[in-house]
Amino acid sequence: ALSGLEATFEAVFQTILQLFVIFSRGDRSPNKLQIIVLATSVISLNLPLIANFNLSKPPTVGIKDEVIRIGKLFPVFLTTALFRLLSIAVVCVLLRYYAVFFYGAVFLGFCILHCFPAARYLIAGSFPSAIKLRNLGSSDQTCNTRYKQFHIVLWFSINLITLITFVILANTFDVRFKVFGAEHAWSSLPIVADIRLLNTIIGFTLGSGVVSLVLFKFQIDD
Repeated sequence: ALSGLEATFEAVFQTILQLFVIFSRGDRSPNKLQIIVLATSVISLNLPLIANFNLSKPPTVGIKDEVIRIGKLFPVFLTTALFRLLSIAVVCVLLRYYAVFFYGAVFLGFCILHCFPAARYLIAGSFPSAIKLRNLGSSDQTCNTRYKQFHIVLWFSINLITLITFVILANTFDVRFKVFGAEHAWSSLPIVADIRLLNTIIGFTLGSGVVSLVLFKFQIDD
């Protein structure tokens, strides 16, 4: 279980790093090998997550039934992973080191929610939930359902507001700011220099989020 968890986080880090490099460097267009590695990383990080998610369900009779059960959940996990990992990569590319403060502000919000006893169970594992769908692990099914609903809506809302803000700023202003004394201009980034790239990436990311929400409603929200 531990090795599976380590492999998952390694795949998450690798995927975000690959996306960061692709989005940041105009001289490093993704080749076929990078695309294959990226696709493999996304697939490999979802399979153990689905298996872990299914631990709260009754065991299957055989391998065939388990494969079918994983296959049914794969689309919702895949679209969720695409939405959340692409969102993180875009935030890191555009904000650079200030992304730490961005997610720090989100963490502060969780700390404030923790002050309310009735909401404490909702914020358990909030940051792992930033990249994956997960169960609360409670014997109370109502709590489990509310937990899953809360996090699917929470991270969709955070990423939606953030990405739409980025699109408006990038299409309207020449955004520049200092990062440790060096100027960081969005216009120097290939995905902003050709604004269609940023619009396409964010459009695809938000589309993945919407599909994730719909699939969640019909497959997991019970």
